[in-house]
Amino acid sequence: PQNAGYRLTVTLVRNKPPLEWEAKSVDFQKDSSLKDYLATHALYEMDASLQLHQIFPPSFRDLWLSWANEKRDEKNQAQKELDDAKQQRIDHLVSLIANLQVKQKLTQKETLDKDVK
Repeated sequence: PQNAGYRLTVTLVRNKPPLEWEAKSVDFQKDSSLKDYLATHALYEMDASLQLHQIFPPSFRDLWLSWANEKRDEKNQAQKELDDAKQQRIDHLVSLIANLQVKQKLTQKETLDKDVK
């Protein structure tokens, strides 16, 4: 359809391989904030640790913070998965030790019982 939106691509060639963001959506109409959106995304990807969002208009500040929150949540989820896997290994080892101790006590008891007879 006519005026259904337009496409804009931003490529950052500083990195190898180059980073590229492309927006193709009817949500971005001519004279919309598509360029600003892609510029904000490129800045975020270049260095998210910079507090650039503090100088942005509220909508782009919220967008930046939403990306930061997503990244933090992904990192937290990955750490939780690692922690859960560690805890499972620890629980398994503890149960092996406990089983070994029970077997040793049974063996000692059997040995004592044989010695008494």
